[in-house]
Amino acid sequence: MPQSENNCSVAPHINGDSVEIRFPFRLSDQPESCGYPGFELYYEGEGEGEGEGESLMLKLPFLDQPFGVYYIDYGYQVLLVSDPGDCLFMRLLNLNLSSSPFRLFNATDYDTPEVYILGRSYYSPRISNYEPYYGYNKPLNCSSRASSHGGYLAEIYCASHLPGYYYWATDLPSETLASFQCQVLTNDKFFMFINDDGPLYNLLLLKWDQPDCGYCDYGCRLNRISNETDCYVPTWNDPPSLYLDPSFGKGLVISITFVVVAIAVLITHIMLMRKMKHKKNLKIEIFLKEYQHMKPTRYSYSQLKKMADNFKVKLGQGAHGSVFEGKLPNGLPMAVKVLDNQTLSGEEFTNEIDTIGRIHHVNIVRLLGFCVEGPARALIYEFMPNESLEKYIAMEEGKNVSVFSWTKLHEISMGIALGMEYLHQGCDQRILHLDIKPQNILLDQEFNPKISDFGLAKLCSKERSLVSMTAVRGTVGYIAPEVFLGSNSTVSHKSDVYSFGMLLLEMIGGRRKMDESDESSRQIYFPEWIYQQLKQGGELGLVTDKEEDVEIAKKLTKIALWCAQWRPVERPSMKLVVQMLGASQENLPMPPNPFASCLEEKILDCIDIVEE
Repeated sequence: MPQSENNCSVAPHINGDSVEIRFPFRLSDQPESCGYPGFELYYEGEGEGEGEGESLMLKLPFLDQPFGVYYIDYGYQVLLVSDPGDCLFMRLLNLNLSSSPFRLFNATDYDTPEVYILGRSYYSPRISNYEPYYGYNKPLNCSSRASSHGGYLAEIYCASHLPGYYYWATDLPSETLASFQCQVLTNDKFFMFINDDGPLYNLLLLKWDQPDCGYCDYGCRLNRISNETDCYVPTWNDPPSLYLDPSFGKGLVISITFVVVAIAVLITHIMLMRKMKHKKNLKIEIFLKEYQHMKPTRYSYSQLKKMADNFKVKLGQGAHGSVFEGKLPNGLPMAVKVLDNQTLSGEEFTNEIDTIGRIHHVNIVRLLGFCVEGPARALIYEFMPNESLEKYIAMEEGKNVSVFSWTKLHEISMGIALGMEYLHQGCDQRILHLDIKPQNILLDQEFNPKISDFGLAKLCSKERSLVSMTAVRGTVGYIAPEVFLGSNSTVSHKSDVYSFGMLLLEMIGGRRKMDESDESSRQIYFPEWIYQQLKQGGELGLVTDKEEDVEIAKKLTKIALWCAQWRPVERPSMKLVVQMLGASQENLPMPPNPFASCLEEKILDCIDIVEE
C-alpha cells in the first residue's frame, strides 16, 4: 500500500518565503516514498532545521552548489530558484540539467508567457508599451563596453572580475553584436526576469514534466509497489446490482449520457477557472518575492483582522472594495482597503504595491503594508481623517458658502501639482497616474492633499514618455481625449495634465453662484462658459469675499484651461504648472479655447501626441 500522504505533509517553509513542500518534493529527513526521485529539498543555515532565517535548498546532479528555492507552483509545475552567491550568471555557464527532472522554462508551456516578476519596468524594443519585461536572454562576452545599449543589454556586474564585459542580451540585432565584438557564451536561452542591473535577485524559472500531477483533483503520491505516481481517488462501496427491464434501461442510458456530458463540461470549466486562478496567484507571489526587500510590511490575514478590529468601522466603498479604519501594532491609525477579487486583477493589485511602495512624498499617500493570503487581498495606507477632496468641492445646497477659502483651494491645487510633478520627474522612472480625480485626492488632518489609488498607473522612462494602452483607463470626465479617441491608444504624462485641468475646473465650478430660480444656469457647460467670461473680461460668477479671491480664481481658471487643452503638445508640463501656480495671474497668458480648437479639423489629426 502507498504511504499515506498525511504522514508526508510538511508545514509551509517559515523563513518568510511561504514555500509549501509536498509531493513530488520532500525534505531530506523524510521517507523516500514522500517524494519523487530528484525532488529532494533541505534546509541550510543555523540549526539545520525548519527555523527562522534558514534557506530552503535544492541540490541538482553535477552541480557543486545548490540552488535556493523561492517559490513552487504545483498547478503549473514550475520552480523559481536563485543562486545563494548572488551571481546566477556564473552558475548558468556550466548548467547541466540532463540528469535532473527539471528543464529550462519555455514560453510554450503556457498559453501565453505571462509568468513574470512585476518589478522595475524594463524597456524592450520588442514591445511598444513599457511593461515589466520578461523573456529569453543569453549571456555575452564583449571586448568593448556597450556605451548605449537602448534596452538590448543589461550588464552583469558580478562578472566584473573577469576579462571583458559581460551582458544579458535580449533580442540583440546582429549589427549591434558585431559593433561591440561580442561572443555568445551559450546557445541556451534562459527565461529570466531582468531590469537595468541584470537578473532581479538572480531568479530563474525551471519546469518539471514528470511526475505530472496536474490532472489529479485530490493530489498525487508515489506507489512503492509499481514505483509510479497515483492520484488520490475517493473510494465508495460497490453499489447494489440493478435489474431493470429493457425500456427502462434505454432511458437510463440516455439520462446517464446527459449527466456525464454535463459533468464533463462543468469539470472543464472548473479546470479553466483553476488554471486562471493559479496564473494570477503565481504572478502576485513571484512579485512579492522580489518586493520583500522594500519598505511596506506584509501582514497575515489574522493580523489584518486584529488591526482592523474585525472590520467594524467602515470608512467607505470604492469600485474595487471597501475601506475600513484600524490601528497598526504601534498604535498609529491606518486605513485598510479590502479588495474585491472579482473586480480587481492581479496586475492592478501588484501595480498599486510596486508603484506607491517606492514613493515617498508629502503629497502622495503612503503605503504602510499589504496582505495576500488565499483569496484575501488588502492594502494598508496611512489614515486620512478628512477623507477625499470630493466631499468638499461643492457648496452646501442652497447656500453660497464653501468649506475652503480661495487661499486654501490654491494651497490644495499646489499640493496636488507638486505630487504630480514628483510622479512625472522626481522618480527613477516617470509614473503616469491615469486616474486623477477628486475621489483619489485624500486630505490629512490639516487638509493637505495626498494623491492615492495607483491601480491604473503606468511606468515609463523619462526620455520617452509615450505609453501604449490596450484598454481605456481612467474616469469619464477626467480622461484625456487621446485616451479614448486616438487610433493607437497612446498616452503620455500630458494625459495626467489634462485630468488635473479638469479637476481644477471642478474645484472652481463648485464655487459658482447658483440662482435657484434660473433653471438655464444649471444647463450651461461651465468650462466653456467660464472661458468666454475670462476672455471677455466679464464676471466669472464665482463666490468671492475679497479682491484677492478674484485674482486667485482667475489664476486657477487660466491654469485649468491651459491644462485642459485638446492637443497634448499645448498642455504645460506639471513642472511648468507649479511655476504658474506660484506666479501672479496678470503674468499668465490667456490660453486658447480648449473646447473649440478642433472643431474645424479632423479629430484624429487634432489629438496626435507630439512631444515637446
